[in-house]
Amino acid sequence: THFINPIPPNYIVISQLTEIDKNIDIILKTKPLTKKIYMVLGDSINERNIEKPILEAENKYSDKVKFVLLNKLPYDEMIKVIKNAEEDSVILYFRWYSDVNGKSFIPAQVIQTICQEAKVPLYGVSMQYIGSGVIGGYVGNQELVGQTAGGVALDILKGKKLPDNRIVYASSRIYIFDWRQLKRWNIDENKLPAGSVIQYRERSTWELYKGYIIGAFILFILQA
Repeated sequence: THFINPIPPNYIVISQLTEIDKNIDIILKTKPLTKKIYMVLGDSINERNIEKPILEAENKYSDKVKFVLLNKLPYDEMIKVIKNAEEDSVILYFRWYSDVNGKSFIPAQVIQTICQEAKVPLYGVSMQYIGSGVIGGYVGNQELVGQTAGGVALDILKGKKLPDNRIVYASSRIYIFDWRQLKRWNIDENKLPAGSVIQYRERSTWELYKGYIIGAFILFILQA
């Protein structure tokens, strides 16, 4: 992590591990025919910090899948690449605050555009994007980060010694998926990691009206 402004001596950094490997693993497990992964990442100062672990993951998975990092493209060119992505590819969306030309964007709006334009599955790494058209993945949950920060604050108030390196790593990620997108892309729920959270699950007619159906059936028997 790079800090722009000087930090006072008595500080604690709540750090979130990117854990790109787990998202690559879930992509290859749920879409095993994937040959290429388009990495959507902007070019702001903070976003550049993610580039290194992506390149490290690229070396690790070089014999399984090809990575295409889009952080050095202008926004319009990035969208064009995404729109023309091959059938055996998927998209992994990190964030897009700024493009290579320094133009600023709202990441939530960027992902909405990508969902409209892309013809291949789209995975994400942040909880806030679930429901926008993203399948899901091993995503960051800011609520868990807040819980970690609160725990650190309580430890300080209790007089506990701060860690020497001043960094506390938050357990900030969970497996979460959009049921509608799983169905859209024919992904078997049995391929998901144990304990995965499934959102937006649509209830069947039986689940919604089983009380009425059972009641009507009993009434029919009694009348007969």
